[in-house]
Amino acid sequence: LANAPPLLEAGADCLAVLSALFDAPDIRAAARDLNQLFETEPEE
Repeated sequence: LANAPPLLEAGADCLAVLSALFDAPDIRAAARDLNQLFETEPEE
């Protein structure tokens, strides 16, 4: 999860998030946090 913002800022269109979800103590919270990363509009 900590690596996601710089990857998205660098232009990544998608991320592999399985470990971020299944290694998290609260999968729902992790999914919610990851989803919020993609709710913002990309800068052009």
